[in-house]
Amino acid sequence: MDESCALNFYDDGEQNLAVAAGNMLSVYRIRSSVDEAGNHFDRFELCDEFELWGIVVCMTRLRLAGSVRDSLLLSIEESKCVIVEYEPDTGSLSTISMHFFQDRVLQPDKYCPHTCSLFYHKPYLNWFV
Repeated sequence: MDESCALNFYDDGEQNLAVAAGNMLSVYRIRSSVDEAGNHFDRFELCDEFELWGIVVCMTRLRLAGSVRDSLLLSIEESKCVIVEYEPDTGSLSTISMHFFQDRVLQPDKYCPHTCSLFYHKPYLNWFV
């Protein structure tokens, strides 16, 4: 596992866990339970796996205006930033937006591989969050 985040991937009524490992995205359903002793625990059920077009170096969730589910903001190793969401009609991922960072300051490298941290520090990129 390289990156993970909790989100409402399918709809608002279900909590999910998205896990990125390399170029694979796995989505789990979170099932909360209480045993006889009153102890609370969560179980994770694998729902979907998606092969992505690059290595994920960072990801976070976001909610687009008017949407009934969360989207994922993925930072891809090749200096790409992609917003994807689940498409219930096809059971696949739909690309909402894709950007390529040509400015060397914004491109990840071996010293600063996580471009998602830029979204919180660069005022001109706040529209991503």
